[in-house]
Amino acid sequence: MFDKTHIRDTLLAMERADIAAAQRSYDAYFGEATTVGDRVFDPEHAATVVRDRPVLEGIEALEHEHEHHVRTIAAISFGPSVTVGPGAVVQIDDRFVVVAVPAPEFAYGEVRMIGISTRAPLFRAMKGLRLGDAFEFNHRTYAIRGLW
Repeated sequence: MFDKTHIRDTLLAMERADIAAAQRSYDAYFGEATTVGDRVFDPEHAATVVRDRPVLEGIEALEHEHEHHVRTIAAISFGPSVTVGPGAVVQIDDRFVVVAVPAPEFAYGEVRMIGISTRAPLFRAMKGLRLGDAFEFNHRTYAIRGLW
């Protein structure tokens, strides 16, 4: 039912777009300033390094997080899944999740999916389960209705 290569490529494209956005934010923040290491050589921007360092570090951290996501996705096998694990597409009742990295909702044809990581509580609740199995999460019972 699903071309998991296409799903992997979609996740990678989303992560690469987020990396590019972080890089644009960083560049826009400094404008024409020249940086060497931690030093900025532009009188108009020199004070921003000290005053706004947490902002810049936040942008850098976000970029590094998305770079880590790209490496994680690249390392996952998106072959057929018989149990819930990395690379699985799981239908939980009427919702679809991809076990890879956290990702906002995206479309696969008419189907809406989200990405979750192996550190997500939802994944821990269903790890290793098979098609038809039920599990408890947030005081509710869910069924695995599809597994690819």
